[in-house]
Amino acid sequence: MTEDGPISREDLKVMVKTWDGPFSSDGKRMAYGFGPIIRQWPEGADNPLYGYFKRKEDGRLVLMPIAEQSLRWFTGKPDLDIHSLSYEEFENIYQNCRKAFSRYDFNDADFSALAKRGGRLMITHGTGDCIVPYQAAIDYYNLIMDHFPSEKIMNEAVRLYMPEMAGHSILNWTGPAVAISVGMAALTVWTEKGITPDSIPTVQYNFTEDRPVKEDSVEPFALWKYRRKIRRL
Repeated sequence: MTEDGPISREDLKVMVKTWDGPFSSDGKRMAYGFGPIIRQWPEGADNPLYGYFKRKEDGRLVLMPIAEQSLRWFTGKPDLDIHSLSYEEFENIYQNCRKAFSRYDFNDADFSALAKRGGRLMITHGTGDCIVPYQAAIDYYNLIMDHFPSEKIMNEAVRLYMPEMAGHSILNWTGPAVAISVGMAALTVWTEKGITPDSIPTVQYNFTEDRPVKEDSVEPFALWKYRRKIRRL
């Protein structure tokens, strides 16, 4: 029981599907969900785009505009009602989009040539991102690593920083994030002066009161640390 009534088994199934993300009919993952801990709704009216779920005045739960606009653009159907899509219809859209937009397939993640000519790639992705699930960044990190002899060698040119519960480059979300200006400054120093950023400052900011709420730093993501953490869990 809750203050709003009982949570049924059917409610639980919907919650788990939402958290885990969509799978195809043959059991293959199409996308990641956000998990139960990531806030998928805005705290107040001043954050109209934060989070995926919105509730209209009549009580209906709808998705954030960018999700609806993207699917309409992908399908070429400006009147598409995404709130009535079945799993089968969504899977068809997904498969068709993979074919139509194959040139943008990010599975080609070979940055070895960039590394050889002295280039540097720094990715920041908060684990509280309510727009792009962070698990996709870890998958991409693995794809990049396939083109290097080891993670250590890759990290000389490519690094991933994942501030815990930080948002989508959002400083006033659920955790301290890397400000874009701070990230670009670290990348510039790394590229031009060869000073590797072993940690990057993060901040959670209250824009209403114009002051930082929490300041911290984030170290580079390491796959072996991540795997050890998963084993503990």
